[in-house]
Order: sequence, then C-alpha cells, then structure tokens
Amino acid sequence: MSEEVRAAVITVTDVMRERLVNVPTKISEPTFGVRESWDPPWNRGRSYLRVFTDFDGRAGHDLVVGLAIVIPGKKEFDFERRVTVSDFTEVAPYVDTSRLRARLGRQFADALNEGPSSSDARARRLIDALRAEAPNLSDLLDELTGKISRRLPDGHAGEIRAHEKDGVNTLLRAFGPDHAILREAGLVSPDAPFLSAIPDETRMINHDWLHFRDWFSSDPEPQVHGTLKFIPPVVEFASFRTGKQELLVYNANNGRVEDITGVDLMYYNAHDKCFVMVQYKKFELEGSEQVIRPNDRLCSQLSRMKKIDDQCEQSADAMDIRLHPKPCFLKLCQQEDPAIDSIDMIKGMYLTREHFELILNSPGRRGPRGGRRINETTPPRHLDNNTFTRLLAYGWIGSCGVGTEFVREQVWNSLRQRGSVVFGTHAGSRPLGNGYSQQRDNDN
Repeated sequence: MSEEVRAAVITVTDVMRERLVNVPTKISEPTFGVRESWDPPWNRGRSYLRVFTDFDGRAGHDLVVGLAIVIPGKKEFDFERRVTVSDFTEVAPYVDTSRLRARLGRQFADALNEGPSSSDARARRLIDALRAEAPNLSDLLDELTGKISRRLPDGHAGEIRAHEKDGVNTLLRAFGPDHAILREAGLVSPDAPFLSAIPDETRMINHDWLHFRDWFSSDPEPQVHGTLKFIPPVVEFASFRTGKQELLVYNANNGRVEDITGVDLMYYNAHDKCFVMVQYKKFELEGSEQVIRPNDRLCSQLSRMKKIDDQCEQSADAMDIRLHPKPCFLKLCQQEDPAIDSIDMIKGMYLTREHFELILNSPGRRGPRGGRRINETTPPRHLDNNTFTRLLAYGWIGSCGVGTEFVREQVWNSLRQRGSVVFGTHAGSRPLGNGYSQQRDNDN
C-alpha cells in the first residue's frame, strides 16, 4: 500500500490558546476558523498533521507549542475555513523553529510556512526535523502520522474496498449527519470487508438480526452454482444509533478480493418495507476520456435488475407513495485516488436502471466506431450524492411492500455472482424523513 503524509503549520490564535492550551476544552474535536489564503489550499475531508506555532517575543521567532490532527471543513468566508482539531497534545518543552529551519535546509525551509505543506516530501522532512530536534516527540509523531497515512489498498483491491466504503458512507449519510466514524477506520485489509476496519466498539460480532448468521451458515462448504464455485462469505456487522433510531449494516463477500467482480449496496427499510439496490460501476480511462462500455457481465446484471424492477409497482396506499417505485439503481463512479481518511463520498452519478439502459441504447450516444458506451458527460441529468442520499433517507425511492425473503434472495444472488454486498437496514420504530425529525427522537 502506498502511504502519503500531509502536514499543516498553523499559528495559534487567542481562542485556540485558551481552548487547547490554557483551559483544555471538554469537546474532543473542537472546531475553529483559520485563514484560507494559502497555496496550496486545504484538501477538504483529508487529515493533516497539524503543527501549532506561537510567537515568542523574547526569542524573536516562533516556537512549536502543540501537535494534533486537523480536518478541514467548509469555507465560511472567502478567506476563512472551519477546521476540526483532534488528538491535541501540548509540546513540552516548546521547539525552536529557527533550529527546525536549520535542519530543514534551504530546499525544504518553506515546510514551516503557515498553511498546508505543498508536497508529501516537505511534510515528511518537517516531521523528520521535529523528530531529530525533539526525540521525546517520536512516539507522538508515530501515533499521529499513523492516523493520517493510512491508505486503501492499491489496484483492484482498493477499488472494491473504496466502493464498499462508499456504500457504508451512503447509508450513514441517509441515516444521520454523523458519518465521521469512517475517519476512525483502521488499516483496511484486502482480505476483509471494509466494515472490519470500523472500531470495535461500533462493530457487533454476535448480532443476528434478520438471522444473517443462519443465512450464511446454510452453505458451510463451497458449493457449485452453475459454473461458478461459490465460497461462503465473510460477514461483518455494525450498529449505529441516533436517539431511538438504529442503523444496522452488514458487509459480506467471499473474502478473496481478487474474486470479487463488483459491489452492491442494498438498503432495506424495515419500517416501510422498502428496498433499494445500487450497483457500482467504475468509469475506465480510454485516453483522456472516462468511459463505461457494456460487457456480458453488465448485460447479465441489467437483466437481473430488470426482473427485480418488474416485480415492483407503485403502491395503491396513499401513505406509501414513491417518486420512483423501482428498487434498482447504478452508481457510475469517477476515477479518483481512494483515501481511507476522507469522509467524502466517491464522485459519481446515480441513474435508475431504466435511465441507464435508455442512454446506453440511444442511437445518438454511440461511439466513433458505433459501439455502445457512456462517458462522464453523456447523462444529461442524474442524481448526485446529496440528492440520492436524501431521497433514500426519506423513503421517496425504492420498492413498496418488499419482504425479508426478497432481500435475502437478492443478497444471495449478488454473492453468487462473486460480488460484495453492503447491506443496511433502518430498524427504528419511526421513519427517518419528513415529519419525524431525529431531534424529536432525541428529545423523547
């Protein structure tokens, strides 16, 4: 796995000094406003090793007074951004920045300039200089850099785990605003589902809601389904709670990432008996263009999705209406560098199965040689991450009246096709959207 280190030097403000140094706040991750007029700018959603400096009037230069992890958030104004600070530790004794500059040398002296480091190399040199100047900080630097240098696996394994992570992220965003737990994920293994990286206090090892253990224990030995040898999957469980609401997430695959050919996100709302399924598809680079072309596997998946959609019609119950009553969607994912510490979703577009097929089969959307394809600019309209998760949370998309056995069948079908499944269910006693706010649940 490749590792990247990011660092940022920030001058301590009066507010920071009061809340972090003089009277440490009881808030584990306090948020502050910082200047944004730097080049390079912050990479939002990524973690940085934050080096806090403060001016010493007697010495006539800055001193390093603290170390922490910082996560940049949204811009507040043209020249200010909100940042969240975690794992703050005051440095004792303070470290003289003039001595650090001497260790950095002329080539890397700008690593101590205020703002994010311009490169991974400068960040590493700054950390090495700190380690050499203050050996007592070595363990702390190891701990902090370990939290910001974690990466998803490279190649195919990284793509699968990134899509699994995006599925978990989608469920958490639909369920509630607190999806920062993704940043706490440990080192992701190519041989285990992404959910296994979630901290142990959140994961549930013995949870058997919906009898998932029974579902997967029914085939204790490898079975042959058609021409495919099906391996009983590895299953991870997690539970997330907000007030009286509970989100249960299961991440299942056969444990051999080289055999996994795709990821399905499935969501079952036990309150409304609503089912949504998302098939992940990644654009492939053809020259400078990102393209998805149909192959036998995609055609087989579309055929299976159509059979599912054909079973689902709009409800005749006025209290159970959907804007789109079919459960099957595709997420077309852009090429991007996966990062484990980012809580951002993968950039891409959501399309209903019908919309995807309509575009794919449109005569005006053929490639230069007449082949069928979809590029990143082909769909004139689509759902983005925010819109999709909001519609999912409020129950405006997905099937009506779908039962547990139907969900179970789709999970098995996905795994039989050597896929990975991220399955979530809202198990609370009230619907998440519209008239039932989470705040009301928290108050009751």
